[in-house]
Amino acid sequence: MFKRPHQFREMNSATNRFFAFPVVSSENREYLPIEFLNRESVVSNKCFALYDAPLWNMALIASRLHWVWIGTVCVRLEMRFSYSNTLGWNTFPVPSLTEQNKTDLTRCAEDILLAREHYFPATIADMYDRDRIDSEFCNKSSAIASQSISSR
Repeated sequence: MFKRPHQFREMNSATNRFFAFPVVSSENREYLPIEFLNRESVVSNKCFALYDAPLWNMALIASRLHWVWIGTVCVRLEMRFSYSNTLGWNTFPVPSLTEQNKTDLTRCAEDILLAREHYFPATIADMYDRDRIDSEFCNKSSAIASQSISSR
């Protein structure tokens, strides 16, 4: 590493795309913000990443159920959620999913991305801020999260 100090220590990368979500997130949010990024993006130590994961994983992570789960099992930094991949993701109780469940969850993730595109150029922080959030976006996210949970 000392021979190439300009390079990152960890060289994790995706073949195509990946999801990134914060290690620490505000307790004022109703959902864990998650971003869908291309392989050229770089993730800092303040984010977790799922490299080349199926799109349906996004619906699970963005669901209200997952938010409640991490609020229960993960630690907090002051009142903010401090996500832990070993506690928050690895222990998240997901039953065996059928192909139809995965298809439904994939559609939910696509709907989240389409809803975000509708509000471009708003940032993820803007879209998930309770004081600034558009009720239409909130209702859409809530419906998507409910559908992703009930589709199992």
